[in-house]
Amino acid sequence: MKKAIRILSKLVLSLGVVGIFILAIPFSLLAYPLYMLNRPLCIRLSTFFTYTLWTFTGLIFNISNSVHGSIDIGSESYFVISNHIGSVDFILVNEIARRSGMVSHVKYAIKDGLRFFPVFYQIVVYVGFLVLKRSFEKDQKSIINYLDFFKSTSIPMWFVFYPEGSRFSEKLRLKSWEYSDQRGMKRLNNVLFPRYKGFKLVCEHLKNSRIKKIVDITFSYSENKVPPLWKFLLWDTSGSFNCDIRITPIDEIDDYEEFLYRSFERKDALIAEWNDTIKQK
Repeated sequence: MKKAIRILSKLVLSLGVVGIFILAIPFSLLAYPLYMLNRPLCIRLSTFFTYTLWTFTGLIFNISNSVHGSIDIGSESYFVISNHIGSVDFILVNEIARRSGMVSHVKYAIKDGLRFFPVFYQIVVYVGFLVLKRSFEKDQKSIINYLDFFKSTSIPMWFVFYPEGSRFSEKLRLKSWEYSDQRGMKRLNNVLFPRYKGFKLVCEHLKNSRIKKIVDITFSYSENKVPPLWKFLLWDTSGSFNCDIRITPIDEIDDYEEFLYRSFERKDALIAEWNDTIKQK
């Protein structure tokens, strides 16, 4: 009975998500001139949609799931990196942002394939997401222009970046191992080998700016496999998430590649520790 009530509650709240998308249709069409003429104002107005959308998805998620860990980190602007465990990752980051009073200001680096999802794509561009083609040579100029714009404004932001580039999977883990073997480095079992070029570029351009710190997040799911997003939003899921957060001033990092690798080496060990604890229960 409780399961049925949870599912019904999620379905009811999902109607709110549908309502947000309906409201966003005319805005996505009419806001383009404003985006071209006054981008900062367009970003501030567009946060209404991300705030309401992230709030509804967070409410739905919390009906049958939880995130464990000390996750209130304050309302200043950050550069956020995390391991990429599944399609639910954005809800996990948003939950941290919500508890820190910053859910309106989370900006993600997203793949340009999302342009095939009209309305949503337009809104996230208006709100200030960074669209990438997953090729550092092609994306380098876009990243620099993006960061230069936000450095020149007072718009609050959490810029979220996934150094692994793709969600963790068994197939990609094997490729990650091959890359580690080629470089003579330790294999990572619970995360993928991180890509450092984009991370280094972001850090170099944020150094001595108003965004002074990196928030380094590690997530892990209590069950064997992270369910698809639709199950978290429309069905009943029983697992929970562990979360660990480390904050490092960007100016204190001497070697960006070394810092990033050690970060993911630590994530790998931490997730293994969490998994062992679950098995012992």
